[in-house]
Amino acid sequence: MAYIGKIPAAAALTADDISDGIITNAKLAQDIISAETALGAEPADTDEILVSDAGTLKRMDYSHIKGGGSWEKLLHTTVSNASLIAFNSTYITSTYQDYKIYWSNVHCATDQVVFELFASADNGSNFLGWDYANHGLKDDGNHSVRHSNDGGLNFQMHQSENIGNATGEAMSGFIEMFDPSATDTRTHFLGQSVYNLGDSANAHASAIMGGGTQSTSAVNYIKFSFSSGNISSGEFTLYGRKIT
Repeated sequence: MAYIGKIPAAAALTADDISDGIITNAKLAQDIISAETALGAEPADTDEILVSDAGTLKRMDYSHIKGGGSWEKLLHTTVSNASLIAFNSTYITSTYQDYKIYWSNVHCATDQVVFELFASADNGSNFLGWDYANHGLKDDGNHSVRHSNDGGLNFQMHQSENIGNATGEAMSGFIEMFDPSATDTRTHFLGQSVYNLGDSANAHASAIMGGGTQSTSAVNYIKFSFSSGNISSGEFTLYGRKIT
């Protein structure tokens, strides 16, 4: 029989009309909670994570669980024929207490040069003087020492032997920078390096190095360069360490 007239509206559903457990996950819209979109990076401090608190689903900010004291990668850069590599005040801030910089497979364009570190308290406009000492060991068993306490602007990242630029000759290493934002002490550095000598790709030397700035000004910029010529290639990575 045909129905003539207006079809009455259906009554609205209430919670009492739906039995417990009758709505399954397959019936839920996928934009409610799903894994369809990948984050692809460490969560921001205010990104929220769902947790079960004694069976009750709750949300919490990532900042509450990420912890402190671990190293975070801040920047990685591949150098190609550059006069220097610098980490400026965008990265060297009071957000992190300590920093670590790695350099890998670094080649110099000019033969027999020195790899140097510079530090600045005004984002690279001027550079601070150093006290430092390096203890090196060559592959033939000979030791060498290099040091400076006259406030020179360059901190040499290896012993007295210079670095070569022939095929197979390169340098790698790391250095840590401790609490550069502090102004009640000088900024301390400690690191190690290994490299090929300028007279042979098969001659190696390593060095343990340490030192500090002669000023108590907060350091907010560091740069690496060779004493002459460009950095022809290499990889540099900056890490920061929070304590809270």
